[in-house]
Amino acid sequence: MVLSATGFLLLAIAGCVSAQDQQPDQQAAAPQSQQQDQQTANAESANTDVDHDKTLSTQRQGNDRYPVCSPMDSNNHLDVSTGKFVGPSCQMEAD
Repeated sequence: MVLSATGFLLLAIAGCVSAQDQQPDQQAAAPQSQQQDQQTANAESANTDVDHDKTLSTQRQGNDRYPVCSPMDSNNHLDVSTGKFVGPSCQMEAD
């Protein structure tokens, strides 16, 4: 009788330790998932900004009121599809 009670106690303790071991893994996985979601949102936001700037810069082509986009302005981005710089306050270089 004492042996079975001791065995049950050992199993109960082992179960608690096992459950505690799993909790940090689950807690560690949650921040990683949130970090990946944040990185994805940032990348999508950056792509949206570049697309918006590309649209504005393309519409301004030939408009002398806006300077030609260059890498000198930190707000400008390189549009890899055209190989030209685009930005929120400039015109895309003519072809």
